[in-house]
Amino acid sequence: MLTARARTFLSGYSSVLFTERPAVGALCFAATWAFPRAALGGMAAVAVSALLSHAFALPEGVRRAVFVNALLTGLTLGLFQLSSWLGLFALLLATLTATWITAALTPLLWRLGELPVLSLPFSLALWLWLPIQPAAVPAAGLLPLMVLPQPLADFLKSLGWIFLSPHPLAGALVLAALALASRWLAWLAVSGFAAGYAVLALWAPLAEVPPLGFNFILAAMTVGGIYAAPGLGGFLLALFAAALAVPIGLLLSFWLSPLGLYPFSAPFVAATLLLLSGGRLAGRGIYLSLAYPALPERHAEALRLEAVRLGPHGSVPLAVPFLGEWQVYQGFDGEHTHRGPWRHGLDFFIVEEGRSFGGEGRLLTDYHAFGLPVLAPAAGEVVAVRDGVADNPPGEVNARENWGNYVLIRAAGGVHVLLAHFRHGSIAATQGAWVKAGDVLGGCGNSGRSPQPHIHLHVQEGRALGSPTRPFHLVNLMQREPEGSLWWPARRPAQGERLGPAHTDSGLARALVLPAGRRLCFETRENGGPWRYWEAETVITLTGQTRLAAVGGASAAFVHTGSVLAFFDRDGPADPWLDLLLLAVGLTPLADARQWRDSPPARLFPVKPAMRAWLWLTRPLGAFLDSCYQRAWQEPQGVWRQSAVHLLTPAPGWRVRLETLALISPHGGLVHLAARGGADCPFDPAQGRGWQREMRLASVGQNADEGIPAWKVTVHNIDDIARLTDNRGEIS
Repeated sequence: MLTARARTFLSGYSSVLFTERPAVGALCFAATWAFPRAALGGMAAVAVSALLSHAFALPEGVRRAVFVNALLTGLTLGLFQLSSWLGLFALLLATLTATWITAALTPLLWRLGELPVLSLPFSLALWLWLPIQPAAVPAAGLLPLMVLPQPLADFLKSLGWIFLSPHPLAGALVLAALALASRWLAWLAVSGFAAGYAVLALWAPLAEVPPLGFNFILAAMTVGGIYAAPGLGGFLLALFAAALAVPIGLLLSFWLSPLGLYPFSAPFVAATLLLLSGGRLAGRGIYLSLAYPALPERHAEALRLEAVRLGPHGSVPLAVPFLGEWQVYQGFDGEHTHRGPWRHGLDFFIVEEGRSFGGEGRLLTDYHAFGLPVLAPAAGEVVAVRDGVADNPPGEVNARENWGNYVLIRAAGGVHVLLAHFRHGSIAATQGAWVKAGDVLGGCGNSGRSPQPHIHLHVQEGRALGSPTRPFHLVNLMQREPEGSLWWPARRPAQGERLGPAHTDSGLARALVLPAGRRLCFETRENGGPWRYWEAETVITLTGQTRLAAVGGASAAFVHTGSVLAFFDRDGPADPWLDLLLLAVGLTPLADARQWRDSPPARLFPVKPAMRAWLWLTRPLGAFLDSCYQRAWQEPQGVWRQSAVHLLTPAPGWRVRLETLALISPHGGLVHLAARGGADCPFDPAQGRGWQREMRLASVGQNADEGIPAWKVTVHNIDDIARLTDNRGEIS
């Protein structure tokens, strides 16, 4: 087992490739020993930077960038001139300079546009200190020369240049490290090099490739893999970044070669910062995440969860604008009026027993929706109101005053939300007033182009009535289904669907509160074995993210909004018990919801190594589960029983099933969790239909804070918790 210090050291090497996996770092560290002097220089620079970071108490967010830039600085100076005392002195000064430039530029670039510092300090420090010994010549390598096809040799040497080890075998180790970290990054490395190689062959066919080629690779990986979500737009942007690094590199080479200097990584940094600065303004086609860079697989996972839980990217989230259950009268691209620039709109009315009215339907008061409250679907400023248009008799329309009585709200992001066809004289909101979601705006009416009482809702860019509409969706709603109501965290309803707002269950919301410092201790067992302890606590990161962190180092971020508890961003080492918790309650509505669905990442699913290898080969951006949840209140036991079936589809016609169970007590919160899998799960088949992984609450505690003592409550009646589960192990 690696010590904590060794893991930190190797993780620093892997940070050059945008990950923190020690195994990736070990391959990168091995690659540096193709040139032993370079490897020693890198280690010396890392030691110096660690001392400086500790001595000056640099922030944790800066220390990783300091490590990377100091490492590259040391590798370079070791490759060129570590053998002399002057070279050692230059290494010390250059490492100090790189550390200080990193500390200075990191917050500056962030304030300029949330831009990363990358390896810019490394290049600046070397341009200052490398000329201290004018006759700097790269050291001889330890490995023998290899005869390979020129493009392949250039590619592998370019990969080796990332760690200042320009040898094909070193490049092969770096390529293996990339494949281990992310197959999408490895693909971008190949594609980016090919794009840059082609452009360089056109612009400067006699130029030496490897000293510039690693810039093509890094530019493509950084732009298309770390900051842009996987997709066609991100891939094309990555290729453009690689191509853009070519003229920048040639220009810098022309300026620097008289001084005996190399461009180093400056072409990659310049191309990357230029494209990230411009790409962050793109409204569509490219999705950049400058604040939260991540591996492509994590970006894909985040986008999938965003689509399932938060709605389509770029769509405006709105609350349901009414109480009770209404039906969609006309949806997006509706057959009547939702066409062309106004295609994104929803109309709602009330239908009972197939009719929208009672009696003969001749009077407006016969209609179920007439006069019922219309609610603000978003917080914002009321920028326009009209309340003087008379209601139409049933079956007639007022085409001259199309919108009738309306309220226009300017919401977050500058979008405008229009609600139309209010009842004459019913609008309570006034122009200039600020409203919050759920405030009563007025009553449903039949003014304007409306043949029967209904609510019209749409989102538009401008303030002028009739401006083109834009996509939106509703959040936290219940949809009626033949088998019962289905809860949706986000949905764009279609014509004919019946839906209503979900209302928070205060008891359930209190039971699942996880405040900062809360400690949960569970007894766990697998396949009926002995009970062992597992512990986790709620922590808040420096960036303000709330995470449930297990003692072993695994963690997951979560939000508790009052309407939903949702976990995401699973990080850290393997931990089957945290994975079980995330599958059992990863998306839990805090409302009286009986059924809902989710699509968590398949990496939470317990499968055998052969299955995991198959998924690794066939799903480069990760696989996802189809999870169906059910929940019911168990009156005799006094708990909510939340069960789920998770289906993994490794290949067409091949499905793997996992069942989970969570018991939620109004007083104890999560008191019992369990899982049962099939033949492809790593469980003992002798367990049959019984639970194969179980967690039962042993204690709940709270860490001390200033003026607040710590406390801990032990669950003494473990047997009572055991009796809450179905003795047959059935999910019902």
